[in-house]
Amino acid sequence: PIYLEHGVKCTARALISQPPYTGIHELLFMQMGRGINLCMITGGRIVYGASYLSGEIGHMNVAGNDRLCECGRVGCLETLAASGALCAMAEEKVDTPPFAVLSGMLKGERPIHLRHLCTAANEGCEGCTALLSRAGQAIGEALAVSIMLANPGDVVLSGGLTASLA
Repeated sequence: PIYLEHGVKCTARALISQPPYTGIHELLFMQMGRGINLCMITGGRIVYGASYLSGEIGHMNVAGNDRLCECGRVGCLETLAASGALCAMAEEKVDTPPFAVLSGMLKGERPIHLRHLCTAANEGCEGCTALLSRAGQAIGEALAVSIMLANPGDVVLSGGLTASLA
């Protein structure tokens, strides 16, 4: 079969067709990268919503966040936890003391990538650790709400940000 749909839904569809996820009927699949999206599968079927936009969890408001999102709203989860936002925040502060490990690691290399932030955090960079911790906290809170609403049997996280979980 050929499907034309949102990337997170397409990826979740592929996931549930492969072992060990074959036959799973209740699943939340969260993809974290340039954006943050969620696909809910219930009764073995993808939930699309009335206008096909279910799962836009990246545009949930995060308390205390005043960053402008590309969607035009202020305070979206993606402005704290999407890979581009994390790299932009690191770029703004790379020359400050909390980011000394990252700065030394880059040696002028640009642009900053998520892999740089994760590596620097693992090497003790206080600034990168703080950025990733704040992103993880915000994602955790959004995911907790989603879990309470959907009551899935399984949750799968995917994308570049999961590298920081290692």
